[in-house]
Amino acid sequence: MTIGGVAALVILLTFKTPATAKQVDATLKEKLLHMDFPGTALIMGASLALLLALQYGGVTYSWSSSVVIGLLVGFGLMVLALIMLEIWQDERAMLSPRLMRQRTVWVNSVWGFFFAGSYFITLYYLPIYFQSIDNRSPIGSGVRNIPLIALFSVATFASGRAITKTGIAAPYLLASSVVGTISAGLLYTLDIGTSTGKWVGFQILAGLGYGMGLQIPLIIAQAFAAPSDIAPVTAIIICKFSFALSQGAVNFL
Repeated sequence: MTIGGVAALVILLTFKTPATAKQVDATLKEKLLHMDFPGTALIMGASLALLLALQYGGVTYSWSSSVVIGLLVGFGLMVLALIMLEIWQDERAMLSPRLMRQRTVWVNSVWGFFFAGSYFITLYYLPIYFQSIDNRSPIGSGVRNIPLIALFSVATFASGRAITKTGIAAPYLLASSVVGTISAGLLYTLDIGTSTGKWVGFQILAGLGYGMGLQIPLIIAQAFAAPSDIAPVTAIIICKFSFALSQGAVNFL
């Protein structure tokens, strides 16, 4: 959070709109309406309601309790309200219906949701495994996660460079799905006394698969979007990644 805040501050202080950029004349009211505060509030509320319902269900409260049922009903109502709001707002919506209907947007959003969800679950469970099974400290657990993070960074950079040179991105969706699935199956076999070679090798394979594909939905969606639609398309894809992150948290809890 601190790093994100510093990055936001640096951008705020140093970013300057290019002289060639053509800004759209709009009043302050129109700019505020385009920020879609109600839609943002509904997305956050729906995510929180779902997260709490699945966290409480069967643990703090029974699944039949009014608290859990109320949260699930609230989640459904907020999702329904969000859909109606975005349709009504049309071009002012954060999740613009016109863009959501584009194949390059909705297909990559769905794929990114499930793919990112599996990655976040891996990030949650590996440290728990090292701390609870191998009796490592939090710092030691973090050190043991280096193979995953390092290969993720390398694969992300390599796939980005390859796409820049070739202009071909779609095959990485299939390749990363295959490698990610295989690595997830291998990580599932981790047990008491698993050798160092195995948990290092499995993480290397997982980092390769996840790093290769996680950025691809955003690249494809932006490449096929009109210049004026790049910002909302980016917001849509990132929104799906945020939902995937909440799903990863739900599976962890």
